[in-house]
Amino acid sequence: MNTIIMCVEYDGTNYSGWQVQSKQKTIQGTLNYAVKKAFNRDYNVVGAGRTDAGVHSSGQICHFNYDEIKVPRHKIRLAINQKLPLDIRVKRIWFTDLEFHSRFDADLREYRYRFSRHTSVFNRRFTTFIPYQLDINLLYESAKLFVGRHNFFSFSKNHSQIPDYYCDVKKCEWTMENEKCYELSIIADRFVYGMVRGLVGTMIDVARNKRELNSIITALERQDRTLCSSLAPSYGLDLYRIYYKSPFDCLTIR
Repeated sequence: MNTIIMCVEYDGTNYSGWQVQSKQKTIQGTLNYAVKKAFNRDYNVVGAGRTDAGVHSSGQICHFNYDEIKVPRHKIRLAINQKLPLDIRVKRIWFTDLEFHSRFDADLREYRYRFSRHTSVFNRRFTTFIPYQLDINLLYESAKLFVGRHNFFSFSKNHSQIPDYYCDVKKCEWTMENEKCYELSIIADRFVYGMVRGLVGTMIDVARNKRELNSIITALERQDRTLCSSLAPSYGLDLYRIYYKSPFDCLTIR
């Protein structure tokens, strides 16, 4: 089986998430259309993560299997990008004849979430404005409580296809970009629907003294969605990177 692996970045503002939906503009649907126009055949582009509506990605990994493509390899990335809108770009591609699945072979996934204490027309699509006074020490302390293997039912959206809500969070840490802008990096083996936005919304409420720090522990133990704060807005969220046990360095890169 011949496979093309792509690293794709996108601005999710004008899309109803990653996954193909009937009568909705999605990232996957747009990529499928671009690949079809480039190679005159239907291919299904499979992604490592299914981002929600309005969520962005700096490093989504996706793939599609093919039998024969007449376009020279060194022109394939250009051919696909020419058929894509400017808010979706294929950054790199790899070729392999080894068995590969972008979703099932992924080892870890990293999301990043950015918020700012001041508004700007230049970052409004990618950074959430938080108008409240925050206790930054509480923000940092709340993030530590999510590290480890936990049941994240309380911090997720309902989805009938999820077999369980256990995720192993390897890192959950806020850093200060400047005195008014903060970024969360969270890395885990998997994420359930709405999880990162649920965690961010809860941490913001702790930092603004709207809820107690210990309420996070209670929510993790009880698996009760009423114990989660409102989800943080989608536009501050970025699927930043997908990690694999076997690096792509050994594959042909274009």
